[in-house]
Amino acid sequence: MAPPIAYRYHQSKVLKALLYIGRILTLRKPFKPGQFETLTTMKQLNKPKTVLRKFVRYRNELLENVCLAIQEVPALLKPLKRAIRYSSRTGHILAFVHIDFNDINNGNY
Repeated sequence: MAPPIAYRYHQSKVLKALLYIGRILTLRKPFKPGQFETLTTMKQLNKPKTVLRKFVRYRNELLENVCLAIQEVPALLKPLKRAIRYSSRTGHILAFVHIDFNDINNGNY
């Protein structure tokens, strides 16, 4: 679900250097493998409409559907934002867990 650049940044020495310099200047640890991709996806889920997304023109229907679902429950937005900040500072990688209530209730949900 992450934008394609999230998977290619490590191939470009310039992008990788800029990212690490930015992390050092903000007194944060370097990203662990997979953390940057996860954080970019999570940030998109928290703020689905940004100015940068208009310029990049990245569109993912699955991501848009998940964004709409999260926006339906405003109580999730603040904890998600805190979790993203915590992950960015500490290096712990966030994980989303999908629970299919329809399967749990034998198709009655």
